[in-house]
Amino acid sequence: MRVATRILLALLLALPILSLYLGQDRVPTEERPSVSLNSIFNPTYPYDEQLGMSFTQDFTSIAYNVTAVEQSGPDGPGPAYLLNGLSNLGYWYQVGLSWNWLYLTGTGYYHGFQMFYEVFDPSGNSIFPTNGGGSQYLSVNAGDTVLLSLYFSGNSVIMLTKDAYTGSVVWESYGAQGATYFVGSPDYSHGFFTGLMTEEYHSSPYYGGELPVTYLNKNYALTNAWLWIDEYNTVDGRSLFSDRTHLPVSLDPSKGRYFESNGTAEASNVYGLVTGLQPVSASINATLDLVTTSPGGSGTIKLHVQNSGQTSIRILNVAFTTDVAQEFQPSGLPMDFATVERGNISSTFRVGDLVSVGTHTVVASLDWEFYDSQIEEWVGPEPYITYGSMIVQRSSVFPIPTIPQILNSPLLVAISALGAILIVSTVVAMWRKTRTPIPLATLQSGQISCAGCGRVFDVEQFGFCPICGNKLT
Repeated sequence: MRVATRILLALLLALPILSLYLGQDRVPTEERPSVSLNSIFNPTYPYDEQLGMSFTQDFTSIAYNVTAVEQSGPDGPGPAYLLNGLSNLGYWYQVGLSWNWLYLTGTGYYHGFQMFYEVFDPSGNSIFPTNGGGSQYLSVNAGDTVLLSLYFSGNSVIMLTKDAYTGSVVWESYGAQGATYFVGSPDYSHGFFTGLMTEEYHSSPYYGGELPVTYLNKNYALTNAWLWIDEYNTVDGRSLFSDRTHLPVSLDPSKGRYFESNGTAEASNVYGLVTGLQPVSASINATLDLVTTSPGGSGTIKLHVQNSGQTSIRILNVAFTTDVAQEFQPSGLPMDFATVERGNISSTFRVGDLVSVGTHTVVASLDWEFYDSQIEEWVGPEPYITYGSMIVQRSSVFPIPTIPQILNSPLLVAISALGAILIVSTVVAMWRKTRTPIPLATLQSGQISCAGCGRVFDVEQFGFCPICGNKLT
């Protein structure tokens, strides 16, 4: 099997690549193991801390460079830097670089860097190698760049590592069991996943950090991913903590995404992940002014912001939402804040004509970032959310209507219709009156009557009726 894959292997050694898979068949999220199971069942070091990034997309091959960092926990064992792939049939493949990795049982650990690999079945059982997590010697120096790669070759999955400086290569293969690609996690799955992870075991609950380690692939840009940090007891299965982003973070080439929990942190961008960061004291406080408006009106809402952390921050955008107002247009963004600095962000808005009066909730979501000197980049945590109120009430001043409002007024339409009816009725009545014969009045000597309206006139005065205009007869 090794000979059959030499050509594909040579292609991967040149540079890391990721190949998207656009198929549909996948192992459902609810059928994945509920925790990231591991073959290590060592009561001496039962607490497993994991910092990870779960991809949401599917791939037929995955490859990342990782920096070889020598570091150990307080007990002596060090971490494993892992690339993980969950096949569409539920098998989980891991390949990575470990430093001072712990023994599967008993006190103690291996010394130095090693290539790490392991395969789990859909039920969460470690099936390759047969005695649990496997390792092989790999010639690596501290600070080297090491390629981690997973890809399909025929009916096998290749798990490969290569040191870019020493040229040392180690790889293993295991059957794909009919699978053809690695599945992402559009919905978060606390268990098997496709993505990156730094893992370290401890003898007691651990709420600290590690040294930063970087996973990088500049040949492919991810669009979004889950960031998460957890720790659980591998002996009794009890979770100490399990934190993640509320949604997959949207990744941007110009800005990293930041996540912290229980004494450690990580940052990601479209090209990779950095784990083991020390949490940065970056925080903001924001409050909204109460605003009063009326149906069909407009106004300005003000947001008061304070940098309450120990590093510079930047407000990139503010998204306002409410059920009565629209067309929010914040001004003055982006806005920078030095430590403890305060500032205001204003936004105009317009209220709908048919909204209900009363008090309505306003939600402001602040997209912000801060400078992390550990990686010398601006990184963005999850949005800051604050709430305020908008009072909608009827205006006490009668508004002067505009010409379009007057022309489209239902009252004006009704009055116009009524006036038209009265005019028509009057014309018809007059017409009928002129058509109705009027009896001739009894005439006296020297008088004549009008056959139209029946009026009597002196013959000498008129030749026609001054009332209806008919000729006197």
